[in-house]
Amino acid sequence: MPDIDTELVGGSMTSLQELLERSDVVALNAELTDETRGLIGEEELTQMQESAFLVNTARGPIVDEEALVDALRSNSIAGAGLDVFATEPLRPDSVLLDFENVVITPHTSAVTTDSRVKSIRRLTTNVTKLLAGEHLPNRYLATPSP
Repeated sequence: MPDIDTELVGGSMTSLQELLERSDVVALNAELTDETRGLIGEEELTQMQESAFLVNTARGPIVDEEALVDALRSNSIAGAGLDVFATEPLRPDSVLLDFENVVITPHTSAVTTDSRVKSIRRLTTNVTKLLAGEHLPNRYLATPSP
């Protein structure tokens, strides 16, 4: 973890356990690594308040989905907001779809007006460079599906 000036950001460093015990909303925004895979499982979910919500916009495998379903069934947390899943796309028969206290989006949390504007600018810049015979900063090759 990088050094953070906690006074500058108005916060404090704490353990994951204390964060889970004290937070009303736990929002996961981390890359998937060996260290973060399964970061939130049964033990962590039981440390959360019954009034707390878990939000995962990071990567699906960071949360143990079976443990999350158990926590939702037992009302040990208030609900969840999920944009990512262990397997994507989310299966139509997923039990996560049965909960009224779970908000699900199809891996679109990064799709914002700002991100679309930036994508369109990048596209127009690349097309302009391509037509002018200039080198493109990023080259991607899409392989057609069979």
